[in-house]
Amino acid sequence: MGWRHSELAAFGPEVVPLGGPNALAAYGRATGLCSRTRYGLDETVFAAIERLEVEEPGSAVRPWLAERVGADDLLLVFGRDEVFQVPTAVFLDRWQDMFCPSRDDVVIVPAGGGWALFYCHEDEFEFARV
Repeated sequence: MGWRHSELAAFGPEVVPLGGPNALAAYGRATGLCSRTRYGLDETVFAAIERLEVEEPGSAVRPWLAERVGADDLLLVFGRDEVFQVPTAVFLDRWQDMFCPSRDDVVIVPAGGGWALFYCHEDEFEFARV
């Protein structure tokens, strides 16, 4: 078990690590949405990308995220072997504890598809609908 698995295990059984074909499929889906030339979502895949700086997150971040992510379970895709399924409520309440500024880049997608959210190590979210 890698360090990220250990870190996210602290959130309890609601954060489920995916493995094998499920993790690989989520990783392939997520990487297909990311830019090859910069950190973030691919501007050739999405017509419009919204950005939100969260270096000093205030009370507006949670409503901004909630309005965009809906209620489906989310897949946090850090890497090929680091994919986790998380209930939306847990993500909304604890995203600051799950991601580390200056270290993490993660693609967040709903289990059912339709949009993508990217958290950049520079403390920024990008959101786009497919």
